[in-house]
Amino acid sequence: MLTNLFLISFCLPLIVKAKSDNRLLDITDVDSYVDICQESEHRKERPTPEYGLTSCTAWKENSCCTAATATMILSNNMHGFNYHVCGNLSKACHDFFNDEHCFVKCSPNLGPWLVKLSSSRFKERAFRVPLCESDCKSWYDACKDDLTCAMNWRSGGFDWGSGRSCLKSKTRLDECENACRKGFHCLKISEIYRSAVSFCERVWDHAYTVVPDTPVGNWTSKEPHCMHIPREGAPNASELVAHNHRIARVEAAHILKRVFGGGYGGGGGGGVGGSTLAMFSMNLITALLYIVLV
Repeated sequence: MLTNLFLISFCLPLIVKAKSDNRLLDITDVDSYVDICQESEHRKERPTPEYGLTSCTAWKENSCCTAATATMILSNNMHGFNYHVCGNLSKACHDFFNDEHCFVKCSPNLGPWLVKLSSSRFKERAFRVPLCESDCKSWYDACKDDLTCAMNWRSGGFDWGSGRSCLKSKTRLDECENACRKGFHCLKISEIYRSAVSFCERVWDHAYTVVPDTPVGNWTSKEPHCMHIPREGAPNASELVAHNHRIARVEAAHILKRVFGGGYGGGGGGGVGGSTLAMFSMNLITALLYIVLV
């Protein structure tokens, strides 16, 4: 009995704390999954119309970005990240990264793929978002002849040591920049990644998983089960945003069925983490109480 009481006294506070620190555990309906902004710097709490956007305009009807955030994306004045560590990126490549940045920062439809982070600066991130293969190929083709010195641009690829030390003289981390690690040389992106899939999945530490642009029958949808990156000024941008919203709803519904009502067991990505942990927590509490009572 004492051992059982110890298990509850040790585990229960951890479960309660995890739930209190992770809002993703409280998502129980599809609408909440597809109308949510990532919890991090430069992001709104809830998506709203932003008709004054001059960049990232695909999301003007419902955006997680303010006009100021969208301007920061276009000016590359965000998080201290320098795209041009090996010389200036080509315009085609730089424009694609800007559009991808808009997608990550401004889209309210990434809820099914959000995961909790322990960082005080970045509290959540998108993980394994299903990126349409055609978009990945276009992104890679735009950048394959440009230069870089790192494979993982998000975590561990660059030297941020100078960034940490520069905090002694700078007041904002945004004023510090990434740099090539000592001994690492600038190579063509095509030499570092070798394939479009490798580039798209590794450049931002598996923010994406590449998915073929073919309909998936068992998802009860005739649309490809993948997300598009709308290009700035493209005539079909709003259509792609609407497509992404529909795919996010399909994914959210399947997550909720798996967690709360069984159903479809495939698909997924990072978004399952929050709700699955919530169900696991409740099951663990029930099991611990059963041990004590029995």
